[in-house]
Amino acid sequence: MQNLIPKPPKNSTDDLIQLTSQTIAIMDCATDEDREFALAADLFELHTFLDYLKKSANIQLSESQISDLQTEMLSFLSEILKWKLQYAVPRPYVVAYKYSLPMDHIHTYSVSGNGPSYPSGHAAISRFLANKLSATQSLSDTQRALVYDLANQIAISRVHLGVHTLQDIREGIRLADQWVSPPTSEIN
Repeated sequence: MQNLIPKPPKNSTDDLIQLTSQTIAIMDCATDEDREFALAADLFELHTFLDYLKKSANIQLSESQISDLQTEMLSFLSEILKWKLQYAVPRPYVVAYKYSLPMDHIHTYSVSGNGPSYPSGHAAISRFLANKLSATQSLSDTQRALVYDLANQIAISRVHLGVHTLQDIREGIRLADQWVSPPTSEIN
């Protein structure tokens, strides 16, 4: 277990409006495929992540490995949730509503995108899993690339849904890298 040290978020009204405006611009560029993926990734589950990797990258873990991974993942997630509650940064859709910023309402389909937003739990957990799998499994460069690609897709999907800003995503990834250092040959 690591002693996580998050960076305090930008949380002034001006900062939140700017971050939300960036989120809206990214949402506007998202394709239908991006939105579909974002909704599918909303209910993040370890087994879904691992099933995808089994099919796309032929990465298979034993039940014991999955159990160990899940235990450490939950420990890490509890730390992330503590920081969310401490900083209490509002979701971009809340900021958009409060300041009358024009935002697509796709966030209303999100089951998990409620409560504080900083740091992103989805970005943190998916990056944690990518780092952990890269550190503990013998992966080819292609497999490692697929693992990090999936983690990055999950992270940016949270912006496509309007439930996170880039600040949230960046900090989730940074904290995951603190918890489990990525291998030096990391591809991301």
